[in-house]
Amino acid sequence: MILANQIRQFIVAPTLKAIGLWSWQAESIVLGTGAHESGGFQYLHQVNGPALSWFQIEPATYQDVLDNTVPGLPAALKAALRGMVPHQYAGWPPAEYLTQNPAWAVAICRILYYRHPPAIPVDLPGQAAMWKKYYNTPLGAGTTGEWLTNYRRYCE
Repeated sequence: MILANQIRQFIVAPTLKAIGLWSWQAESIVLGTGAHESGGFQYLHQVNGPALSWFQIEPATYQDVLDNTVPGLPAALKAALRGMVPHQYAGWPPAEYLTQNPAWAVAICRILYYRHPPAIPVDLPGQAAMWKKYYNTPLGAGTTGEWLTNYRRYCE
């Protein structure tokens, strides 16, 4: 079993620092999102669905980030993202790359939160509410209570 503290220390924190979007709150919400969405970092592909990586990012959502969010990002952030992409890709990597490179999945997860204006809350209930509103969406099946339970189960 992969331990969340290893994922935090060796993947999440370094990736967020590399793209210039690290904060304790960002590290926490990204780690919690991965833990919740993947059942404790068990799944890189949604069971009976299209979502990819620990963060269960659907290919259409990924493409939306690339088409509609990345072009408007600050130049330094775009350059940092570009620096994460192997030279074999002329443009951005395909959605499947989310399962092949956990750091890339962390970066895209963080961008999904970055594109919404509120600051990431310091407290876990606030982070759960932000996950529900912007990541799972009000129409999604997940609940803030489940997110909190999974955060506490897998990340503390």
